[in-house]
Amino acid sequence: MSTQTNRPSGDFVSRKQMKLNQFSQEGRVFDNLFQLLETPYWIAIALKHVLQNKGSRTAGIDGYSRRHYETESQQAHLVAEIVAEMRARNYHPQPVKRTSKKLII
Repeated sequence: MSTQTNRPSGDFVSRKQMKLNQFSQEGRVFDNLFQLLETPYWIAIALKHVLQNKGSRTAGIDGYSRRHYETESQQAHLVAEIVAEMRARNYHPQPVKRTSKKLII
């Protein structure tokens, strides 16, 4: 995502969501939404949001934290890997790492 036109943008997602909503209101039927999900641009936007989350500082179940994806090259590699797995229909997301905190009342 090195050029300005390839940089992930929340505005892009919002516009696309509004367009899809409009189409559904018009009665259009969507038969291949998976094709949207496997788009590298969309996955890059999702990755950007995940890396901005406070929880991304802590390693997940796979042992990786956001420091493993600091460079654009590392992020691009992860996006390409996810896209390839999704297109091959063998993408299986990792389980979420759960932690519990004791509440002191």
